[in-house]
Amino acid sequence: MFGTEYSFGFLLLNFIILTMGIFSHFLKKKIRGQTIASIKEYFKGHFVYTLTMVIAAIAGFIGLITTGSLGIVASFLAGYAADSIFNKADGEQPN
Repeated sequence: MFGTEYSFGFLLLNFIILTMGIFSHFLKKKIRGQTIASIKEYFKGHFVYTLTMVIAAIAGFIGLITTGSLGIVASFLAGYAADSIFNKADGEQPN
């Protein structure tokens, strides 16, 4: 359909890696002391930002698939970047 066909297992692995990128950005914020909330509290407390981030991460994932650029590093960076760019609470400094 798009020129590059990926197996279901490869897509699933890369989607898991995408979510690891999202959570690793949160972990970096936690280690730096930029948030004191638990991951569940943070994502629930910033629902609109989290929803925007999830949509952006999925759009990035689809973009990687359609361009034939899907890979472990690209998936991780797409998740990390989506959380970094879109999941900001009011008053948070860019990181």
